[in-house]
Amino acid sequence: MMKKNGASRLGVALILAILTVAAGCTTTVTFVGFEGDEVAVDGAWTIAGAPASAATCGAASTIALEVYENIGSDNYEIRTPCASGGFVTDRVLLAGSYQVRWVAYDRAGVALHTSDFSTPPISVGFGETIEADYNFPAFPPVVSGDVTTLSGMWQINGVQADATSCTAAGISTIRFEVANDPAGTDIAYQFDFQCARGSFDSRTDADASDVVLPRGIMFYSHYQALDAGGGLVGETDYLELDTAAVTHAITATPDFTFAVENTLRINFFWETGMDTEDFVTCADAMIDETIGYTLTDSSGATVVEMFGVSCEDALDFTPVASDIYSIDITAMAGDGTKWGAICSDLDVVAGLEEYDCQVMVVP
Repeated sequence: MMKKNGASRLGVALILAILTVAAGCTTTVTFVGFEGDEVAVDGAWTIAGAPASAATCGAASTIALEVYENIGSDNYEIRTPCASGGFVTDRVLLAGSYQVRWVAYDRAGVALHTSDFSTPPISVGFGETIEADYNFPAFPPVVSGDVTTLSGMWQINGVQADATSCTAAGISTIRFEVANDPAGTDIAYQFDFQCARGSFDSRTDADASDVVLPRGIMFYSHYQALDAGGGLVGETDYLELDTAAVTHAITATPDFTFAVENTLRINFFWETGMDTEDFVTCADAMIDETIGYTLTDSSGATVVEMFGVSCEDALDFTPVASDIYSIDITAMAGDGTKWGAICSDLDVVAGLEEYDCQVMVVP
């Protein structure tokens, strides 16, 4: 039996036409019969009391949730990767009365566990959400000697991703999916990584030790780039990933290409006096409107040149090409004090690159 409107989460749950899985991935639902826009569903599962993961799911590949108006009638069916652990839907059912059950399948489509139907029927009204958890019993493990470890990396604009390039591209999460078919309709495994890490290796990374596959099977790998809200930013095709007689497999490397507008930000710190190590702002240094600067690229060509402008504690140059820059800057205060510096090796790779430049008092 299940409760609604935030009451205790028990037993089994309802499902939908298009399902939004925990981190924002959409999965197509195969269904016959009814659908609507009045009732939402929030479901989750554990394995023998533990969170769902590739390790705890073991031989279980997919979790199916079946929704019936009456037992034996037409039904909805949704299959999601066991390791995803749950889903939240929009309003996808009409208000009414339903009976439901959970089924866990292995990669060959053999049912490993089938729950009882929910009894009595579940009644839900307009605008309500059915919340339910289900605790599956432990599944048979995948024998460690029969698994293939995996490693992979991802790129942004041809360079291995890092915190800077991921932020510039608006990518928060890299989702690695493994399907049983080249169309990606049957997702067997799903793993999420922070974009900024740039790679994973289940042989050496403690937090990726469960990223393994059964040996001797042809799978199809797929990468998605997701934003902070779980929205899809970019994705790859489904590519062959053969684990036959291989103890370790390297996945194809995705390159997420974006038109990233580069910004070079230079923060200036002005020396307070000759041979001191104290640096202050423009205002504290009492610099008047006699600042001048020339920004050049790696070839020595002038990118920007300005003279007689107001003193700034920071300058942004946008957009600029990915290159290595130098800036020659001078300034003068009302009492005749002069400043000057050349700050070099300002390397702009992608997105926002920020550097500090100390400007010294000169004779």
